[in-house]
Amino acid sequence: MKHKSSISIALLQRSGSNQPVNNRRKVNMINMKASCLLTPASCLLALLLATGDWRIGNNYQPNRTLALAQSNSNCDRLGPLISIRGGEARIRRRGNSNYQIARVGDVLCRGDRIKLGGTTTAKIRCEINNQVGIYIPGRESGAANSCPPVSLCDASNCNREPNPIISAEIISPRNTALLTNKPSFFWRPVPDATSYIVVLRTLSGEEVWQREVSTTQMSYPTDQPPLKSGITYELSVTPSSSNNAESAESKFVVLNEKDVQIVQDYISQAQLDETQEIPPQISLYLDYKLREDGIKTLEALVEQGKESATVQLWLGDLYWQVELPELAEKSYLRSAELAQASGNPQAEKLAQERLDELKESVGIGGLD
Repeated sequence: MKHKSSISIALLQRSGSNQPVNNRRKVNMINMKASCLLTPASCLLALLLATGDWRIGNNYQPNRTLALAQSNSNCDRLGPLISIRGGEARIRRRGNSNYQIARVGDVLCRGDRIKLGGTTTAKIRCEINNQVGIYIPGRESGAANSCPPVSLCDASNCNREPNPIISAEIISPRNTALLTNKPSFFWRPVPDATSYIVVLRTLSGEEVWQREVSTTQMSYPTDQPPLKSGITYELSVTPSSSNNAESAESKFVVLNEKDVQIVQDYISQAQLDETQEIPPQISLYLDYKLREDGIKTLEALVEQGKESATVQLWLGDLYWQVELPELAEKSYLRSAELAQASGNPQAEKLAQERLDELKESVGIGGLD
């Protein structure tokens, strides 16, 4: 249990014996996580629930994605939201009296209603004709108002199986906290794109800077000041000169200096017990929402041949939290495979439960 006491000491030394409520909560949470490392499969679900919301910024409610999918099992699909900018958007599902925060990727259905803030703009990719529909800022309207009705469709102007929309999917940073205030940015290439317009904004829509690059990565601009800690930023990447391509967006936040120091002090002092499947710093990464650091650490274990059902399960959870469902699915499948091979039915069941939840939350039809 050396890892447990060292994490607590790292926090206590910085906060003193009369800790504020938030620091005491961190110590208690990290102690719980450290004890979980001894039996990770049995307490992982409780641990993730206890750490609170997964999403960076103010656009998240716990279990929100799963709840939207479950409340909308009879969805007559309109299409996904492909852009929300300048403020907040809310969705009220058909048959439901409550509004919930909307985010890019949510699938809207006929009968749903959408409400935008006064400065918010939102766009939907209408699957019936593969065109973009726009919702008016400051108004509440039927979700179907921005897409053509089925009655107006014929073989010449509607397409029930639209061509796939391609986006420059952002790889990093993505729904995570960061230790650095000058991050680099990475995204997937888009066929036929000759360049990419990279824009960084605050959640209020204020532009921080904009660049156009010809590669699928860029370092933080040297002529720009460092990012401010505690502020949630939104990154968008838009392919230029590419047909049927959309902007990709992601959110991230920079940790404040005090928390950065806590994390760095612990990492420098941490000692890995070779009997542990999961490195002790993973618990700290979870607490501070440093999800990409957690992913890099677990991916390194896999590359080093230290793969296990537990490692893949944690990796799948982190992929899910940064909204990379395809990678999460692969990790859960691999976790179930490794658990079965090692004769661990409990771990196999847990991986399958995660996989089922993932498929249900991603949307109608899952990942198939």
